[in-house]
Amino acid sequence: MSGLLLGVRQRMEPTGAGEFVRLRRVAQLCSIHGSYGASIVDLGGGEGNLSSLLRPDLRANYVVLDHQARGRGTRVIANLGSLPIRDGSVDLLCLSDVLEHVQDDRAFLEHVLRAVRPGGTAIIHVPSGRRSPLSAVRRELEVAERQDLQEFPHVRDGYDADDLVRLLLESAPGSTGVSYPSFTSAQSLLADIDWLLWRKRWQWLRVVIWALVRLVHHDSPMPTSTASSGLAVVLKVA
Repeated sequence: MSGLLLGVRQRMEPTGAGEFVRLRRVAQLCSIHGSYGASIVDLGGGEGNLSSLLRPDLRANYVVLDHQARGRGTRVIANLGSLPIRDGSVDLLCLSDVLEHVQDDRAFLEHVLRAVRPGGTAIIHVPSGRRSPLSAVRRELEVAERQDLQEFPHVRDGYDADDLVRLLLESAPGSTGVSYPSFTSAQSLLADIDWLLWRKRWQWLRVVIWALVRLVHHDSPMPTSTASSGLAVVLKVA
């Protein structure tokens, strides 16, 4: 039900289907790696939609750091480049589709990862460097990039899994990191179609796509396909 409501709230957003899959994957990883009652900080978490997908004990200690004052969770208005958090004070840190917007990603990671306690976990999600197999989507992406329609435009289109893990380990020496594709091939394709429908303003067709996304996502394990349009990294901080 929470996933359905999330889709309804995002019916006018360009990333409705992809956003659903991304947040479900991040929440899944939080549940796997977050101990009972762990503190969780969602950097750049927007309206805090991740909260509705978390375990109840994690939801109770969920904090969003963002420029938006309204939304779920405990809200802290902050510039992500200067975090109002003590070093080593966070059990579980989420950085979900934020890094691709940051000009100096290495310096940013060195700064924010200091907030995670030794033995704590950071879950980082980014777009992958994969290109859509649909020529119509590729054309629309080129148009959108030229028009620069985003409030926070991408500095880079995506990351390669090995490069991202290497960047994280260099930013937090002694830590260990594992990457996962976050979308199945079917989910990636459906998310691309959903984005194309948004660009064409065919909102009524997007309802069908959302239903299919939820159908193929239901209780699905972490995917293994290299065709994924998203990457998730679990970083155990030293």
